[in-house]
Amino acid sequence: MHIPIILTIWLLTGLQLQTPETDLNQDPEINIEPPVTSVTLFPEGAQITHHVSVDIPSGNQTIVFSGLNREINASTSTIGLGGNVEIVSVSHRVTRRRATVNADSIARLESEKEMLEATIRSVQIDQQVIDYEMEMLSVNREPEAGNNDSLRDLLTLHRERIRDLKTETIQLSDSLQTLRTRLNEINRALQQPGYQPYISEGELLVEVNNPTPGSFDTEISYQVSRAGWKPEYELRVQGVDEDISGKLAAIVYNNTNQTWQDVEITLSTRIPQRGTTTPNLDPWFLDFFEPQMTVLERRRAELDELVVSGNAESADLGASLAMPPPPPPSFRSESMIARQFMLRDRQTIESGNERSRLTLEEYSVPADFTYFSVPKIQEGAILLANIPEWEDTFLLPGSAMLHLEDTFVGQTYLNPQTVSDTLEVSFGRDNGIVVTREKSGERSERSFFRNRVTQTVAHEISIRNTKGYPVEIELMDQIPVSVREEIEVTATELSGGDLTNETGFVNWVLTVEPSEMITLELVYEVRYPSGQNIRLE
Repeated sequence: MHIPIILTIWLLTGLQLQTPETDLNQDPEINIEPPVTSVTLFPEGAQITHHVSVDIPSGNQTIVFSGLNREINASTSTIGLGGNVEIVSVSHRVTRRRATVNADSIARLESEKEMLEATIRSVQIDQQVIDYEMEMLSVNREPEAGNNDSLRDLLTLHRERIRDLKTETIQLSDSLQTLRTRLNEINRALQQPGYQPYISEGELLVEVNNPTPGSFDTEISYQVSRAGWKPEYELRVQGVDEDISGKLAAIVYNNTNQTWQDVEITLSTRIPQRGTTTPNLDPWFLDFFEPQMTVLERRRAELDELVVSGNAESADLGASLAMPPPPPPSFRSESMIARQFMLRDRQTIESGNERSRLTLEEYSVPADFTYFSVPKIQEGAILLANIPEWEDTFLLPGSAMLHLEDTFVGQTYLNPQTVSDTLEVSFGRDNGIVVTREKSGERSERSFFRNRVTQTVAHEISIRNTKGYPVEIELMDQIPVSVREEIEVTATELSGGDLTNETGFVNWVLTVEPSEMITLELVYEVRYPSGQNIRLE
């Protein structure tokens, strides 16, 4: 009876001998959670800064800064300590703690989740029992030989019991589907920002040697990647005799799993350099830039060359009115001016999918306005604004909301990272300038002489200015271009328009006074051999 007691004492003694001794020389730890005080947002990434006052005794100490972002890295972090405090070493680690935000809601969801999982297991057991009973019924279905009463009783029993079991199976399946649907809803809710039961955080362990005890202002700064901002412009035109007014806003996103509560926000246009690696400067080769053609830049190409040949049809001009191409991929411009915007008011930005819109500044820029129209493709006139002094206003590529005379007319994409003297912006169709194009039946005719056919085509273009001020407008149309000697094309009336023979394009630049209406005539003749077919218009 004494052996177990002796064995127990020996085991306890052995355990005590194996327990590591406390390191009496280990540096004492100071645990502190510094708040986020300022955030600098870049187009890609952000720099987070914490400020806190730390009481540090004399001697060697280890300060554990907790509650930092999990992306913190000791090699790319900066730590500022006042006084004569010597920083001996810096390291980092990632910890996991229970969420405190929405803790009650999270607890209720987790409790309901556990109850649902237990209920699902119970329903699954009931299903297994029914399956087992159904199997037993299928095995024990042989009645006593020659006993009809026994057969009838067995069939009745099986019929009633199988019906009950099948009904119960359907009910259990419906219940199981309902339970699983609710469980999926809870799991999705617990994955939403702010509702995750556990949060991963970063900690910075700083070993210091302090000769004199005291309270020291401490600053910790590091960069994260899951945050940033992009510009959104707003351009407003009240009239071509006024400057363009607008606003510059920042669309800010924060996916760091960290709420920035009442912090100073600075937005920078530069791309941050991480770490202490020495940057390399590569040769800068300069060449002509070939920008992607936009609808505005290719306005002369919108008039496809109309080629006339035997049995040929005109090109599909409508296809040239395609939607603008998608914004070009972002790239770094070595000549871009770095600029910062410091918001006057402190901001609170939650982490999650919702993006915040912050107004940075209002501006007014001069512009040269002109109207442009290709009535053969689309009647009406488009207002174009050429902005010469754009460098200080439009620093980064971004979307722009366009307003013409207090009416939202659409959205475009501004790409200032191109070498150009002016920035051209289209404000869409202005209904105040009416442009129409109609075929003139009186002058259009078809005649035959010997073995030749002469076909005359005439169009009348009207421009009416309903504005209260004069406007300048550029119009384009075309006549066909022959590719055969047997087909002759002659322009007989252009109303002062400039003809480019190689392409057949006709161009007018007009000034239209208030309430004035100008009519242009475009007439041409086509001669070709009889017996051939061509299609005009």
